[in-house]
Amino acid sequence: MEINITSFKFNHSTPIQIRFNDIDLANHVNNAVYQYYYDYGKLQFFDKTFENIIDWTKSGFVLLNVNIDYISPIYLLDNIIVETRIDEVKNKSIVIQQVIRLADTKGEFGVKSVAKSVMVAYNFISKESIEIPDEWRNKMELV
Repeated sequence: MEINITSFKFNHSTPIQIRFNDIDLANHVNNAVYQYYYDYGKLQFFDKTFENIIDWTKSGFVLLNVNIDYISPIYLLDNIIVETRIDEVKNKSIVIQQVIRLADTKGEFGVKSVAKSVMVAYNFISKESIEIPDEWRNKMELV
């Protein structure tokens, strides 16, 4: 996956608390934990973006695909953030770009990992994908 980090502007940032149990025998955050960090960043991003217009018990987004590039290790005492943005809004899906970086860095400096996710609008009651409602689309255009 090629992502030019300097070409993306991230308007949403979520601080991440690294827990002792996130660390593996190599003394860095285990690669499997990165997905938890990205999911938490998406959760905070959605909460701010949609401001309670989505009833997540009825409909929302589900993860279809995720690709993660691991650039450099994260250690227990690192101060990290997850930055999140919507890269593309399609008929039934969105593409999300995310970066985990050291909190006190900008641009490509301090980048630990980059991710690209495809999420599909989904009706949890009928158990099928749906077109993204205009109300959701309008909120996403503002971020």
